[in-house]
Amino acid sequence: MWTAAVAIDPPYCYDAPDFWCTDDWGSGGFYDATHLRGNVAAGAITGGVSMRGASDRTLNGGRATVVWADGHASVTGPGALAKGTNWRPNIPSGDVRLTTVEDYVWDHL
Repeated sequence: MWTAAVAIDPPYCYDAPDFWCTDDWGSGGFYDATHLRGNVAAGAITGGVSMRGASDRTLNGGRATVVWADGHASVTGPGALAKGTNWRPNIPSGDVRLTTVEDYVWDHL
């Protein structure tokens, strides 16, 4: 089994020296073009991060249920998860860039 089938990716995937990931978040990327095929709620444009949590009327009504490394959990919108990058729902995969390292919540830098 290929591990990418059960993994999620951070919003900014490239230029990460000791971290294996498939693709940036965004349209037309790995998740959007393969097994999720445009299913936004399933994570097609959010690196496999499912947006099926409580509705806040963003990204077709969903947010992700996130368990953080310190043990707490929250229901978080995609914009908050992509904080520190230029990600937005209509950005093409591969165009996502890190904008503010201090705000980035994914620990792979």
